[in-house]
Amino acid sequence: MMLTAAIIGTGRIAGGYDEDRTDGRVFSHAGAYRAHGGFEIVACVEPDRERRAAFMKRWEIAAGYDDIDAWIADGGSADVVSLCSPDETHEALLLKLAGDQLPRYLGRKSPSPPCQKTPWTLLRRSTMQEPSSLSITCADGTRP
Repeated sequence: MMLTAAIIGTGRIAGGYDEDRTDGRVFSHAGAYRAHGGFEIVACVEPDRERRAAFMKRWEIAAGYDDIDAWIADGGSADVVSLCSPDETHEALLLKLAGDQLPRYLGRKSPSPPCQKTPWTLLRRSTMQEPSSLSITCADGTRP
């Protein structure tokens, strides 16, 4: 079964670290999805049009959006969402994802302390329950 993935942000951790790699090692979310083989990256979100277009071309992504609201408005959904945007955007993005678009798995790039507590706190606040179907993992492998 192929799982769908969306990547929010298109910087180095999203795919840039693996753009020119030829040694088979993987250092980015897009690179990991591609190397695994069980994922299709169905969308990316990036406000910079040129950067988004280059990312879509490099990773063969059919749909790209300038913000998460546009993706959601277009009916966007994915089994997995990678938050690869700047840390200060994560709270707002988590709250937006806590609605109907809640993925089964959420990967976050930052191992910073907010990763340890913020996701469940935000999701509880927005949904008034702990979503039992959502798994959140931070870059350092921890789960809040």
